[in-house]
Amino acid sequence: LQEGAIDKTDLENKIKRYDLIEFQKRRNVDYQELVSEFMAEQPKSKLLTFMYVDLIVAALPNSFFEKLNLERKRLIQITLSIMFYNLFLQAYIYGEKPISTTQRKWLLGRDDFYLGIDEIKKVCWQIEKKDFDIFCEKYAFNLGNKKVSELKGEKFYRNGDKYFVLCIVEFLEYILIKTERLFKESCTNEEFSNYQRKKGFAFEEFVFSQFKGFYKNAVHSVYYYPQKDKVAEIDILLQEENYLLIIECKSGTIELKSASTDEEIRKKIDNKVKKAYNTLENANNYVALNERYKFSNKSNVVEGESKDKEVLCLHLSMYPLDAISSNVHVLNEKYIGESGNPKITMSFEHFLSICLDCYVRGMAIGTYLKQRKKNIIEHPQAHFDNNELDLYYQLTNKGNKSMLNESLENGILGNFNEDIRIVTTFHDSSGKEFRPASEMLKDIDNRILYSMFKNAKSQYGLNKRYMIYLNEYLLVNTLD
Repeated sequence: LQEGAIDKTDLENKIKRYDLIEFQKRRNVDYQELVSEFMAEQPKSKLLTFMYVDLIVAALPNSFFEKLNLERKRLIQITLSIMFYNLFLQAYIYGEKPISTTQRKWLLGRDDFYLGIDEIKKVCWQIEKKDFDIFCEKYAFNLGNKKVSELKGEKFYRNGDKYFVLCIVEFLEYILIKTERLFKESCTNEEFSNYQRKKGFAFEEFVFSQFKGFYKNAVHSVYYYPQKDKVAEIDILLQEENYLLIIECKSGTIELKSASTDEEIRKKIDNKVKKAYNTLENANNYVALNERYKFSNKSNVVEGESKDKEVLCLHLSMYPLDAISSNVHVLNEKYIGESGNPKITMSFEHFLSICLDCYVRGMAIGTYLKQRKKNIIEHPQAHFDNNELDLYYQLTNKGNKSMLNESLENGILGNFNEDIRIVTTFHDSSGKEFRPASEMLKDIDNRILYSMFKNAKSQYGLNKRYMIYLNEYLLVNTLD
């Protein structure tokens, strides 16, 4: 944007040149394998990312917004307005679908992907210019007085008196990380500890509310007694006929794209997972070392014979670890644990997508997790696909078996080095490349979007007419 381009080819060549410079810079002389993996973009849920923004904003203390000079509700409204306006523009510009005169009146401002207060107010009349100016001052990167080389993860940009984003989900992730960073800069230790507790509990509640929709017998915040004078807690527990699923939820902030070395990534991941893995290891040992187990809270008791149940351990992360989550076990043998029962890490958006797909197919979530556990035990050094949803598609697509599935079932992997790395591409019946992860996350976004259309006015104060016509326009595009 700053340099200009003669034509599309010139622009593409400049982008490739900058990509190469960035890649070489991040390799730091020696090849950094994990750094390279995290540079690759992963599909993500737009709407679930926004719900995380909503969650952390709700957990922040009033004092933060007083210092910011921006109401809590306004921060959410501005973020939502930017998201929805860009969502509509993408459908309008790239969908090439007709738009009615009425829809155009209520939905369309500028169509060049720049936005200002006029476009924002189309989505939410309550936002005043002073609110938008404060938001932009705190979050926007000004291309007029800064060089691109000064970027430090910003995903909201100012060009003159106009603003734009390049990617909706990256913008939302940036708001999430930046808001927490702003809070840390001005809060006391006590305020930050209270915020972390509140955010952690809110994330657990959110995970449980979604999971309970698929598994009615799931229970939240249950306790057990590994010794007579000791008590321990589990976030979520699901007991099915032949397995016991123990879930530990963690909302701790982690940002790996800025890491420049593999060692930095390893340390961040270790700090991220070790507490959850210790909790899961202890709960697994409690079941394994006792003839009977008993987990309970004020409303529920989950108990049974230990020999009758296979224990499945799952760590759910609020912040995605997509590039490595399905392969955390290869980073260090301690992640499998002395018990030999692997802990599986995945982002909640991936877990929710898998739960939805299992529900539609009439398959228990434990069926997939038992398969994952078996594969890790049999191939502890193997790198499977670097996206849990793509891996799920391969392992469960029985009607059209993947090469990975056949290799596992027929023992073919035993003919290769133990640390084999499996990278997969996918093509449909027409030979067109696609990502199972993208398709599964679209299903999640569609369901959340449907719910938000119903509640956008009452819950967030967005303009009723805008949401009605946006729903109408997107629905037409979806049905077509």
